[in-house]
Amino acid sequence: MMAGHLADAQAWKSSIPSNNIKYVDAYTSANLSILGKYIPGKIWMLIGRGAIIHKEYNLDINTIGKSLVKYQVATLLAGATVSLFLFAIFLFNKSSHSPPNLILTIGCLIVIILCTTLAYRLTRSSSLLCAGSATWILWGAGYFCLVGATTSSPPPAILAAVFGASAIIGILTLIAPGGLGAREGAMVSLLLILGYSNQDAIAIAILARIWFFTSELSLFISALTIQYLKRPPLG
Repeated sequence: MMAGHLADAQAWKSSIPSNNIKYVDAYTSANLSILGKYIPGKIWMLIGRGAIIHKEYNLDINTIGKSLVKYQVATLLAGATVSLFLFAIFLFNKSSHSPPNLILTIGCLIVIILCTTLAYRLTRSSSLLCAGSATWILWGAGYFCLVGATTSSPPPAILAAVFGASAIIGILTLIAPGGLGAREGAMVSLLLILGYSNQDAIAIAILARIWFFTSELSLFISALTIQYLKRPPLG
C-alpha cells in the first residue's frame, strides 16, 4: 500500500514539466494535501498540492494547472487500464473457449489499447504513465493481501481489479467526499458478483476504507514531519 503512494508521488512529479522538482517536494506536496479529498468538491487535494509546488518553485499557475489535469487524467486512465487487463486475464482463464467470454476479453484488450494510446497522446510522458500504472498495481496487490489475510479462502487475482475499479468510481463520483459510500457501494457490488457473501463483502469494503484512510493519515503525518524538518533553524 505505502509503495503505491510512493509511486503516486512519482507520478505527480513526472506530470510537472520541470527537471528541478525534487521527489521529496513532490511527496510532501501530495501528502500534505491528501486529506483534502474528504472536503466536498474533490478539488481541494489537487489545489493543495499545486499550491505547495507553486510556492516552493515559483512555477506559473497555468503550468501547475496543466500538470494537475495531466496527472489526474493519466492516473485514472492507468488505473482503468490495469483493472481491465486483470479482468481480461480473469475472463480468459475462466473459460477461454466460451464465445461471450472471448468477445469480452477481446473487447477489454481493445479498450486497453485505446486507453493507453489516449493517455500517451494527452501526456506525452511514458514515465508518468509507468508511475501511474505502478501506483494501481501496488494498491491492488495490497488490497489482494488484505483480503487474503482476513478471509478463510485464497482470494482470486481479480480482486486487485476490484479495488481499482471501485476506487475510480469513487473518484468520479464528485458529490462524495473521498468517494465515501460510492467506492464502498461499487466494491460490495463487485465482490457479490465474484461470489462473496453480503456480510463478507460489506466487511471487506469497510476494512478497505479503514486500511486506506490509515495509510493516508500516516502519509500526512510523515509529510508534515518532513516539512517541519526542512524549516530553517530559528535565530
